[in-house]
Amino acid sequence: MRLPTGVDDIDAAFLTAALSERHRGVRVDSVDIGVTHSGTSSTVGLTLKFGRNDPGLPERMLLKGSFAQHEFATGDLSAVEARFYREIAPLLGDEVNLPIGYFGGVDANGRAVVVMEDLTDREVEFVEATDAVAVDEVAQGIEQLAALHARFWQPDTLRPFPWLGRISDIVAIMRYLVSPGHFAHYIHRSCDGIDPALTDCTSVAAALEAMFATDEALPQTLVHGDPHLGNTFRERDGGPGFLDWQFVGQGPSIWDVTYYLTGALGPADRRSAERDLLELYRQGLTARSVAAPSTDDLWLAHRRHMLHGYLSLFVPVESQPESFAVSMGERFGIAATDLDTIGALLPR
Repeated sequence: MRLPTGVDDIDAAFLTAALSERHRGVRVDSVDIGVTHSGTSSTVGLTLKFGRNDPGLPERMLLKGSFAQHEFATGDLSAVEARFYREIAPLLGDEVNLPIGYFGGVDANGRAVVVMEDLTDREVEFVEATDAVAVDEVAQGIEQLAALHARFWQPDTLRPFPWLGRISDIVAIMRYLVSPGHFAHYIHRSCDGIDPALTDCTSVAAALEAMFATDEALPQTLVHGDPHLGNTFRERDGGPGFLDWQFVGQGPSIWDVTYYLTGALGPADRRSAERDLLELYRQGLTARSVAAPSTDDLWLAHRRHMLHGYLSLFVPVESQPESFAVSMGERFGIAATDLDTIGALLPR
């Protein structure tokens, strides 16, 4: 079907066609356009009025689309999320808490649209990336990640989705973050008391290459790709859920686990709980008949992967607020010091 190219193209005819794919006979008589937010993609609030055959759908929904001109470089991300909601999300059942997707479409030009649940109707709380949350909440998130990863642990399970990229595609961006000039411009954000090697561009760049190399030997599965707290929400009962599936792809499972766990906990809670949380994750895989990594292998991969979150320190202000960069960089820098991440990658 023809997808809208901008907010003015969102009409009852399009929404009727889109929602009819999963809800046969639905008819949208009118739609009121609400608040529009533009970022990586444009998010538009919708209020729908349905005609005959009440489909049981909510009157309020959100539409995400790659509309703005500046999104040329991020159109692929919107297309990935649309395909995720169209093809993969329906396979996850209730083991992974995410917004309900009602439609996902990508046209011949790569323009993408997702129509999804408006989570404000659930009265959820949207979590800030700079927050630190309780260990019990992180444990529930870890259990969801185990369910997601286990569902696609075997390579054959991902073959029906040839559009999925690999998380390693972000290697070029991460290498740029540790290029000498860029590194020097942002290293002032680092906190006191961290391993001096983490403030040395040559050491960090070499350790990053070692991390990429060790990642190749790890089990590859479907990963969220960017599960920091700012991409989560909290239900009224305190349970977490995951948003923004634009970076979903194939990659090592530790990519999600370490990034989520370390970014979500303050240093004291992380120190006391991380081994137990990793074991909870391992047991979650085993309970789903996955040949999970050993406790020692999982711990080593966790130590090595602190560089992933530490590089948030060098993300430009045009991409993320400085508060995000400093908060994430500090948590991962402290963790990388506690766990001797550089030594785990470059034995010294």
